[in-house]
Amino acid sequence: MDDILSIGSLIKRHIKMRGRTVKEVAVLLGRNYTTLSGVLKRDAVDAKLLFQLANLLDIDLLWMVQLFDQRRPISSMAPYQVPRMQSDFRNHDCPEVRRQLDDCIRNNPTSIADARRELIRRYSNVFYLLDVLMPEEDIIRITVERGKEKYFCIPVSSPSCTRGRPSHQIYDSTEMLNLIIATRKEEIL
Repeated sequence: MDDILSIGSLIKRHIKMRGRTVKEVAVLLGRNYTTLSGVLKRDAVDAKLLFQLANLLDIDLLWMVQLFDQRRPISSMAPYQVPRMQSDFRNHDCPEVRRQLDDCIRNNPTSIADARRELIRRYSNVFYLLDVLMPEEDIIRITVERGKEKYFCIPVSSPSCTRGRPSHQIYDSTEMLNLIIATRKEEIL
């Protein structure tokens, strides 16, 4: 996965997800392959090309706008709900991330914290891990405290019950990854 979030990298992922190559897409758009590849690599996609690609590859432009909009200033008093990736991306990436997770658990069978640290080292993007491993309906919020981004997870899919009413627990990213790893550990060991 690209560490740098850019329009070009997202378009490349959409191309790959649709089972196509940049060369095939260039032919379908009537463009030169080298030019299209360079435009995506330099992240120099103009509006016309973006709309053509969105139409051809079924790209959700609203999701893309929301994803890039999260870079606005965020305060700890007003958390921002981070848009989740489309389910076809999640379904595509989940098996590989689970294989890596299983490998981390097997390498660290006695320590959830060590498995979590190894998984984060492999992906270096905590939001991506949460987005792929958490159920689609769960909510991820981001705040900034002392200049550092913090993610909080609200698992809507499994509310706890308090006095007969469902309530939702809020976990920080570390707690949520620990919970995911513990659950997966019980499944595979």
